[in-house]
Amino acid sequence: MNKQCDNFKGCNSCGKSFIDELLITRLGFTREQAEKIKIEAKKMGVDPVKWLRMKATEDYPCS
Repeated sequence: MNKQCDNFKGCNSCGKSFIDELLITRLGFTREQAEKIKIEAKKMGVDPVKWLRMKATEDYPCS
């Protein structure tokens, strides 16, 4: 990954945020789904990647 894009502040060269790149390009969410994820994470005071991990753990607990 481009060194400029490896943080959550956004990419200096392309203007995209890392989290949008991750959610939309890598994980295949739509822009609307990505926005909802970011809003939910913000409500809980965590970053979106941590929120997704927590959500995945709730939805698919280890048996």
